[in-house]
Amino acid sequence: MMLKVKLKKIESTHNNLRTNEIEGKTTHIPEVGHPFQIFGESLTEGNDFRCVTTTEVKESEYKEDSRIFTFKTLNSLYELEILDERDPMEYKRYEN
Repeated sequence: MMLKVKLKKIESTHNNLRTNEIEGKTTHIPEVGHPFQIFGESLTEGNDFRCVTTTEVKESEYKEDSRIFTFKTLNSLYELEILDERDPMEYKRYEN
C-alpha cells in the first residue's frame, strides 16, 4: 500500500530537482539513516511516472496536528505533507 503525500523542497545547496514540489505516493515515511523516495506524475511526455529519491535522511520531525514531516538530508530541507487519511506511522520501514 502507498501513502498519498506532497513533498516540498524548502532549501537546498543544489538544483537537482526539476520542480520544488511533487505530489504523489510513497511506501515509507522519512526515517533517519535512510533515503526517502516518492513517486509522482511524470514531467516527461511518454514516461509513466516520476521518481524522486533523496540522500540519507539526517533528521526528521513529525507534527501530528498539521500532518507534516520536516526532514533534513545531506544538502536539503524538505516538508512532507500527508494527504492520506491513514496513520503515517504505519508506513515505517525501519525500527530506529
